[in-house]
Amino acid sequence: MGADLVWAVVLPLVAGLWVGARRQVLAGLRERAARLEREQAARAGQARAQERTRIAREMHDVVAHRVSLIVLHTGALEVSVPDERTAAEIASIRAAGREALANLREVLGVLRAQESPDGHAPPPSLADLDRLLGQSRSAGLRVRRRDEGDPRPVPEAAQRAAYRVVQEALTNVHKHVGDATSTSSCATVPAGWR
Repeated sequence: MGADLVWAVVLPLVAGLWVGARRQVLAGLRERAARLEREQAARAGQARAQERTRIAREMHDVVAHRVSLIVLHTGALEVSVPDERTAAEIASIRAAGREALANLREVLGVLRAQESPDGHAPPPSLADLDRLLGQSRSAGLRVRRRDEGDPRPVPEAAQRAAYRVVQEALTNVHKHVGDATSTSSCATVPAGWR
């Protein structure tokens, strides 16, 4: 009778407990594996986003800054050169530089799309200069703004370029000079500039 009881009750009970425990262990292992995969994917996504941001910053610091300076200098040369042929050549160089900046902005926009939640942060303009200057003031830099000439409408691309030039200048003052007084001058754009 005792052997029948073992075969009829205890053995199925033990087998059932073992199967149940095994299912729980397997379910736990599956859940842990899925969690680890999610964490690994999140870490990889974060690493990609950080690398994209780093590349965008380097491209801005190195390439966009230099091309912006080329465009600004050629614009100044174009206005001051008396020779028509030379002015036309300078204008074509400036146009090529502006096109290169537009292409670079597109690439930087794609790289930086991960930085803002919606990916569509408004680009800075001259209206944002006071905020930029305020940030430098709050960091301890003495900054003055001086506007000259009559205000005129300025294309968005020129506003962004001017903002970036001031931003880069302030960054360089912060990095290399430290405690100094900076003056940000805004002048009207010559009528021929667009």
